[in-house]
Amino acid sequence: MSVVSVSLNDTLLEDIDDFMDEQGFSGRSEVMRTAVRALLRDRKEISDLEGIVDAVVIVTHKDEDSGEIDDIQHDYQETITTQLHNHMDEHKCLEVFMLHGEAGKVKQLYNKLQASSKVEQAKIIVP
Repeated sequence: MSVVSVSLNDTLLEDIDDFMDEQGFSGRSEVMRTAVRALLRDRKEISDLEGIVDAVVIVTHKDEDSGEIDDIQHDYQETITTQLHNHMDEHKCLEVFMLHGEAGKVKQLYNKLQASSKVEQAKIIVP
């Protein structure tokens, strides 16, 4: 098995340690392997999409970063059938996008949101 070094800030490392203890993992490496497997499984599921699909994308971001999210959203108006914007607290927003369209467009939108440095979290659900 190869050894890979990863740099993490103290907060993330504490979160991993807490998760490890709560879930009964034997060590940090096992937590990281599980997380990487889940990430790759999710990416494969998305990359396998074909044809016309329905999906839901959930995004969280800081309120001050709404402009960049809006710019991305405007590029995919034909794919977004419904959008819900909610202020979770005074500085954080939750966006829910209901999507219907070509799988390629759905993947592009999700990838752009996920790659944006302004997006804290992006999740996709494909029923």
